[in-house]
Amino acid sequence: MENKDKKQGLPLIAYGVALAVFIFLLVFVTVRYESEISQLARDPEKFREWLDSFGSRSIPVFIFFQIIQIVVAWIPGEVIQIAGGYIYGSPWGSVYLLAGVLIGTAITFYTARLLGYPLISRLIDKKNLTRFKFLIDSDKAESIMLIFYVIPGIPKDILNYIAGLTRVKPARFIILSTLARLPALYASTVMGASLEQKQYLIAIILFSAAVVLFTAGVLFRTRIIRWVQKFFHKDGPEEKHEPEEDEQEGRKLQTEESQERNEEGENSIS
Repeated sequence: MENKDKKQGLPLIAYGVALAVFIFLLVFVTVRYESEISQLARDPEKFREWLDSFGSRSIPVFIFFQIIQIVVAWIPGEVIQIAGGYIYGSPWGSVYLLAGVLIGTAITFYTARLLGYPLISRLIDKKNLTRFKFLIDSDKAESIMLIFYVIPGIPKDILNYIAGLTRVKPARFIILSTLARLPALYASTVMGASLEQKQYLIAIILFSAAVVLFTAGVLFRTRIIRWVQKFFHKDGPEEKHEPEEDEQEGRKLQTEESQERNEEGENSIS
């Protein structure tokens, strides 16, 4: 009986140690390096000089930057992607960024699988957790998430953690979600390469398109998520709602969208 209790206690200890290490690294990187990473990546020329100081190791260091951006989900990814195009050009910049995205996605996915819902729910803000919670038990989670990865304005790095809590197959999801990021990622590297080559018209066109798509994605994010959810689950049992419940749901939706518009108005687009 005593040995059995010890065996049951080991997984709890392992989970506790894993959580402590993960939170420590997350907090340490965020507090110590988040500002420096963002500022460095926002100045591509300075970023290139800094990377060049590593000599032959500059490419692994750049890939590591992209991994950190995926793991620490609130570091803006666009600045690193644009910098990648500026420094390495769009083809090779995209390759290096995809490598970082692939590794970062695997890390976040398996971290969620290891820690489980009770612990991940403490790391993800309540709004995003509530917004995507329906995916956890959905048998169509993989298809729904792949659509979300293509839509601008959806917090994709948060989705990596959510995906780890679902029943999707790891290798298949990690590869497909990485490829789903490719169009937006490649566009960012082309923008960066255009800036380096002083082709400002192309950069302005791409930047303007990105701003419009991102803004639309953010403003209508809640509606998009709910529409996709209803579309994929339309064959399931239909829920009955009283008119009063529908009206309350509508007011709730309007309130959420209004709050998101106010939040985006207070923050500049990265």
